[in-house]
Amino acid sequence: MAKFNNFDDYITNAESFAQPILNYFRSCVQEACPEAEESFKWSMPFFVYKGNNLCHMAAFKQHTSFSFWLAGKMKDQHKLFVTTANSGMGQFGKVSTLDQLPRQDILIAYIVEAMALADAGEKLESAPKKPARKYEAPEMMVEALAENTKAMAMYNVFSQSNKNDYIEWIIGAKTDATRDKRIAQMLEWLEEGKPRNWKYMKEYKKQINTLAPQITHVMTPFRYFLVAFALSLSYFSFAQTRIGYTSSDVLIKNHPQYESAQEDYKKKEKELSVKAAALTAQLQEAINKYTQKKEAGGNTKELHQLEQEVLQKQEACEMSLQELDDQLAQYQAELFDPILKEIDDALFECAKENNIDAIYQSANDEGVSFILYAPDNNQITHNVLTDIKSTADLSEIEPFDMSKNKVRIGYTNIEVVVAMMPESDRMNEAMEFYKSQLISDFEVKRKAGMTIYELYQAEKDPVKRKSYEEQLLEIQSELETMESEFQGNLDVKRNTLTEPILEKAQAAIEKVAKKNKLTYVLNQTNSSGVSTIVYGPDNADITVTLYEELGVDYSGDLSSEISSETNVKVGYINVERALAMMPESSGINEKIDAKTNELYQEAVNSGKDPNNDSEVAQEIMYKVNQYKSQLLNPLMIKLQDAIDKIAVEGGFDYVINQTSSNVLYAQDAFVLSDELFEALGL
Repeated sequence: MAKFNNFDDYITNAESFAQPILNYFRSCVQEACPEAEESFKWSMPFFVYKGNNLCHMAAFKQHTSFSFWLAGKMKDQHKLFVTTANSGMGQFGKVSTLDQLPRQDILIAYIVEAMALADAGEKLESAPKKPARKYEAPEMMVEALAENTKAMAMYNVFSQSNKNDYIEWIIGAKTDATRDKRIAQMLEWLEEGKPRNWKYMKEYKKQINTLAPQITHVMTPFRYFLVAFALSLSYFSFAQTRIGYTSSDVLIKNHPQYESAQEDYKKKEKELSVKAAALTAQLQEAINKYTQKKEAGGNTKELHQLEQEVLQKQEACEMSLQELDDQLAQYQAELFDPILKEIDDALFECAKENNIDAIYQSANDEGVSFILYAPDNNQITHNVLTDIKSTADLSEIEPFDMSKNKVRIGYTNIEVVVAMMPESDRMNEAMEFYKSQLISDFEVKRKAGMTIYELYQAEKDPVKRKSYEEQLLEIQSELETMESEFQGNLDVKRNTLTEPILEKAQAAIEKVAKKNKLTYVLNQTNSSGVSTIVYGPDNADITVTLYEELGVDYSGDLSSEISSETNVKVGYINVERALAMMPESSGINEKIDAKTNELYQEAVNSGKDPNNDSEVAQEIMYKVNQYKSQLLNPLMIKLQDAIDKIAVEGGFDYVINQTSSNVLYAQDAFVLSDELFEALGL
């Protein structure tokens, strides 16, 4: 979409029929309110009066519109408004000719009324919120929670809506057997920190992205690979730490039943997609019927009845689509859960047979590498695929064998290292240039289309007009393609430029690792900045050594000396779960929600629209994140102190965060859940 800096450009680039109409709107506002400022919001020309939105106009391909910001509070003395909503329709409907508009003196009177509302301090009101549901938990549910302290602790920190979801689910059981089964499932999910509808939440959906990138409607979590937390820990001496690693994505895709399960899933997805399309088509038909009647000037009673039909069909459609999603999720679970369970069992057996203390995931669920360097003989991929009777070619994959080396761990933050490389600055400059080229090409094509359209408008010969129409359709298609491929082209270009930088960084990591006889080099954080290593020795941080190897100009306090211990002792915790169970975290979600609503309302009251203005939405999110940090920082400090304490007392060299699915297996003896909860006084 073209962006304009002033009203003159906007009007000049509008369709020829729209230009006199827009000029008429503008002249009336200037006559009624000389102090009105001209501004662009949401790509539309707005007239701003004393810092408040007064009215705005817009030009479309076949009509124009003029809207008052506070139309819902205006008297409409001449009964000219066809709607009071701020939409593409406008208060005077779809205007394509000047004779559809009110006389100048009448329109000016409307503008003066809008100014008076602004002077009186009137603001745009948001839709009233529905009161929050609050249900009472049944006795059986209360008793079950009372007997499970971990589940109760998680339940208490959930928002009321999350609690309601569980309560509704339990009381909705038709039989005692179903109720008991749901209560047992509730306790299991609560212990894992999961709300009732976790399958449909973004943070849980992304956990299965490594399962099958082709699947677009993922509903089942990668739950069999999340390590269960042990109930006890014994600090014992050992001869050698034994760590293996693999890629869950590789294991799943090479399972004997994976391809058939994937094929069956796609068939079911296609079948349900047809049903979903039919449902949305019925809803669209009702919407079209309402719109046509409204444009034809239907009476209020007819419009109200049609509007109610649309709302009813919308509600029914949403419920039916949710049911289809549930069916797809259930079917996917039936297909893939046995595969995941078999791989989970194979991981456990491999660890048991080879005396492995922990199995690491080579990359987390977002595809970000956790292991930056490791010896091939520490992979357990060969062992697991053999166990599940995979038909994959294993000739080039070594079986697990730790007799060749002892564990010595180093770590760094690969994103920081890459960002500091001089090549990254050059890449960013190249990306900006490439982006400007794409935008320039789009503008050239758009202007060519405008030129042909002007020729088409002026041409009388039907044959030539037909030729122009074909050219316009072709250009329109090209513009749509350019717009849809814009982000994809940027991503391809960035990947192309990034690849040699990452290869250079990887080569430096391997060189430093071999020189310092490191068995593993781990990535310190994931792509969201969440720490994967929450405790570790400074002398194992290889960041500065990498800077020296890569020629990065760096000045800081970190030392480049690496003296990582051999046969390190590693513990594992889930930071997010521990944080959620701290008493201080109770009510934080509600506070964050309240702050978000407060900032949203402030934006609306000041004439902004967070739903349609990305800059406003980003500003709100930034402030929410700042507020969230203020609430969480004291808790994080307390949590880090507790981690440091148990690491020192237990003689652990490292404590690794399991939150981001970096650890597929860990012996109970090295999982520090209970010790951390005790240190936090939970």
